[in-house]
Amino acid sequence: NVGGTVMAFPRDALRREGLWHTCLAVLLSRFDGWMLKDPNGIHFIDAEPCYFIWLAAKLGDLTGNHTDLSDICEGSPAVAFYHDLFFATTALTVDAQHGDGDSDGF
Repeated sequence: NVGGTVMAFPRDALRREGLWHTCLAVLLSRFDGWMLKDPNGIHFIDAEPCYFIWLAAKLGDLTGNHTDLSDICEGSPAVAFYHDLFFATTALTVDAQHGDGDSDGF
């Protein structure tokens, strides 16, 4: 559920080389237990649905294992804010780390 719009999202595509160190990949792969949920129990992201609809289509069209971020962000009107926010790189990894299970979020 993004901004009130429920949609399918290809989060496995975010595990591709070039994308898996992004904030969005880490959020959806490792910290989904900490995310807000709507009244129906669906994960909720307070963001512009149009960006995620566009991004889901772009991710679904990708082929191969390596992804250049410039292939994704070209042509989207919402890139400036949401792309910079969700596609910032992080030192965190999408894989669970030792001790993650000790947190209330996991």
